[in-house]
Amino acid sequence: EVLFALRGAWFQGAAEAAIGAGNVLERQGGWDDAEQWYRRALDVLEVDGRAGPETWQAQLNIHIVLRSAGSLEESLVWLKKASDSIEKLGDETAAQFLENAWGQFHMASGAFSEAERHLRVGLSAATDARAHVTIRLNLAEALLAQDHTLEATEEAREAERVALVSGIVRKLPEVYRILGRIVSAEDNPDAFVFFERALDIVRE
Repeated sequence: EVLFALRGAWFQGAAEAAIGAGNVLERQGGWDDAEQWYRRALDVLEVDGRAGPETWQAQLNIHIVLRSAGSLEESLVWLKKASDSIEKLGDETAAQFLENAWGQFHMASGAFSEAERHLRVGLSAATDARAHVTIRLNLAEALLAQDHTLEATEEAREAERVALVSGIVRKLPEVYRILGRIVSAEDNPDAFVFFERALDIVRE
């Protein structure tokens, strides 16, 4: 039993490491290399033969890579796989990530009202400040796409408040970028102020 547990821990650790490597490469823009690491994580888990949260995490990340590359049809396959894995595990903590992913998928597909529905569900399931800010910014995007500028502004401002209170500085450029776009949609010439603020934070 001890050897079995050690074996399982090794496979889990290897999968986590592969997913972590993929995440680093993804942030650096190495989409293809990131995808290979996520697939490597799934290969390791398949050998282990036991399902865990690493399975849906890798599947969801492959979906994100493919969606970001514009391969919507293929990304949908992996999003459904992640959904199935989460359902089998009964992992309630995954709701915030899954609903956000569905929201972004529908935005990429141009189904903004459906995206809004998923993002609101994801927001209600958010358990930490970073998830709260991320999902609320995506919700602001979906609302802006539907010309609901007042609601979009409210969501973006709340995301800004949470980011500032929680010290999530890396999210602030996204906050000011979406605020700039909202102001631009209202033909306000002061939109550049928000874009400049976003650039200043990036430089800092």
